[in-house]
Amino acid sequence: MSGHGYQPAEILVQGDDVVLSFRLRDDSTVYLVRFSTRAPLRGASTGELCSSPETWATEVWMLLAEEVGTREIHSARRTVEDSGVVVLDL
Repeated sequence: MSGHGYQPAEILVQGDDVVLSFRLRDDSTVYLVRFSTRAPLRGASTGELCSSPETWATEVWMLLAEEVGTREIHSARRTVEDSGVVVLDL
């Protein structure tokens, strides 16, 4: 478990998107977030142009840490798949 209260589970590339799945502390639900990798890459947290894929990835983890740390993740728009996976719209 990360110090931010979530554990990354899987990172997949689906077309032009990166799909991250993770679990929250004390919650067995799998959460999934989809991020576009179409150029130009914009930071998920700041919305600013990213100079590299590494900077973009850092922004993704910053957003997740903020959403989990402030509990905003619990009020995010979501879709629950038949499998029980919760797809978040962050």
